[in-house]
Amino acid sequence: LNYMAMISRWWRAPVLLLQCTRLSSSAQKPVVLLKDGLTVKELANKLQTKSIAVSKLLKDLGERSTHQNARLSSEVAELVAMGMGFTPNLQDSKTHHATPIPRSRDVLKPRPPIVTVMGHVDHGKTTLLDTLRSTSVAANEAGGITQHIGAFSVSLSNGRTITFLDTPGHAAFSSMRERGAQVTDIVVLVVAADDGVMPQTIESIKLAEEARVPIVVAINKCDKHEINISKVKQELLQYSIQLEEFGGETQAIEVSALTGKGIEALEEAIIAQAEMSNIEGDYTGPVEGFIVESRTDKGLGHIATVLVKHGVLRCGCVLVAGEGWAKIRTMTNHTGERMKEATPSTPVLTSGWRELPLVGEKCLQVTKESEASQVVNRRRYLNQRISQTYKSKHKRIDEETELTVPLIVKGDVGGSVEALLGIIESAKPHLVRLDVVHTGIGG
Repeated sequence: LNYMAMISRWWRAPVLLLQCTRLSSSAQKPVVLLKDGLTVKELANKLQTKSIAVSKLLKDLGERSTHQNARLSSEVAELVAMGMGFTPNLQDSKTHHATPIPRSRDVLKPRPPIVTVMGHVDHGKTTLLDTLRSTSVAANEAGGITQHIGAFSVSLSNGRTITFLDTPGHAAFSSMRERGAQVTDIVVLVVAADDGVMPQTIESIKLAEEARVPIVVAINKCDKHEINISKVKQELLQYSIQLEEFGGETQAIEVSALTGKGIEALEEAIIAQAEMSNIEGDYTGPVEGFIVESRTDKGLGHIATVLVKHGVLRCGCVLVAGEGWAKIRTMTNHTGERMKEATPSTPVLTSGWRELPLVGEKCLQVTKESEASQVVNRRRYLNQRISQTYKSKHKRIDEETELTVPLIVKGDVGGSVEALLGIIESAKPHLVRLDVVHTGIGG
């Protein structure tokens, strides 16, 4: 059901309920103005389609009245509009204001680039990030493999700033790396000089290309003996990475994450790419950003890392992200320092969340808490309708005779839980059916 995938993608319904199709991060959904009491025919006209197409979706949603003169509630009209690939906006409604606003070119100003570091496992991605931010994270990572997304900003000697989004480099967490590519401006592709292009290297290239994000190559471990850098560059060429020395536009920097060789050159390459990409943000309008991590803290309760793309986030701001909302109480950066405000491209750990938002959710500012509550309640209602429709249409005939294995999935952070849910969803055992009965974060 393609329309179900569209709806789930918009508000990221749980992975265990819906198998979503991946939409391009650059795709913009047209906005359609709706009101309560529209007829099927009127809604079809607004969506530029035929009444019979709307009636079919209504039947799939379990609606009884589907003829062209049947009047629809605002909730049902929203579901149909989203199913048709539109972003619904209710006229004369205070419950659906949490939608991205158009930004005039006149208010946009340059902002620091948001960079995702990708690469094959053990190619030195984490070590490179450690060198860039001069703080160790490898000691806290199970098995030496990054388990969840974090973000931090690095101030350069020339006064410029680069924000790094730390996405997992292991194949098992490819879904989390996809979300990294969707929020990033530049991808730094780490390739080991002694290993060359590997499966996760190829996967990272594909993700960056799908998201239309420029790549800067970091050829790591150049301090080792008996390496063949020319061979690595030729391998990259086979996967459409056109390096500058071969007449292309992709920069390739030789580095050593252990010794620090080439790190400044890599930073300069990132800044140069950012200048060519014309990366901008709105410093005056309402806040818009993404949730890059979420978890429950014993002292602070529900906390989430917000990466700001537009606006200036301050304590007291009210944010909505999926089915979660918050009135921000505290903000800290990656070093634990309290922050008074977060400008575009700044990641901050925030507290004050009523419900834990999912990693990857779009984060939007609303005017007051009551409005945030209304938006979340509406989204929760629509997602419940989606889930009920999905279950009723895909119930197996032999469900009673099939062996069901109930699963409880818990993890330290939201990103890890969602990655595991993706693995469970993709598993297709022949003799049993996997049924996720509960998910949670924390102990």
